[in-house]
Amino acid sequence: MTCGLFRSGKTTTLVARICWLVASGADPLSITAVTFNKRAADELGVRLASALEPFAPGVAPRVRTFHALGREILAEAGAPVKNLTDRAEVLRALNGGRALPPTEMRRLDDGFSRLKLDLGLDMAASERLLGAAEPPADTDLLHRFIAYERWLADRSAL
Repeated sequence: MTCGLFRSGKTTTLVARICWLVASGADPLSITAVTFNKRAADELGVRLASALEPFAPGVAPRVRTFHALGREILAEAGAPVKNLTDRAEVLRALNGGRALPPTEMRRLDDGFSRLKLDLGLDMAASERLLGAAEPPADTDLLHRFIAYERWLADRSAL
């Protein structure tokens, strides 16, 4: 247990399974590990590189998020992917070209997902919510979400 958070062992299980496959003769370059978000992909990639060093020095499986893998598959198939944009890049652009601190990035990433997926909000609904007689407590999140959605709309980006 770390910082009061319970860990379920998903990453440890993936690392162990991939190490077992490679130790059993699988080519690391034939393996793709898929995660839900970039933080998990980054962590898995680092842990895999370290764990696989004795089996395949300097060679690691492909680790992608669902979205990055989908984009990669589309690009390899010749589909246009120019308008598919990484959320971190948009937030960096909205922050004057500077990367956000990891805690702020996570807050916005989680918040935007909650607004879009859980609450079904888009830019117009978010603007109406801000204009309500009693706006929600986290108006900063809504303002940033609206700016994010406007940036995407202005560039026909997804």
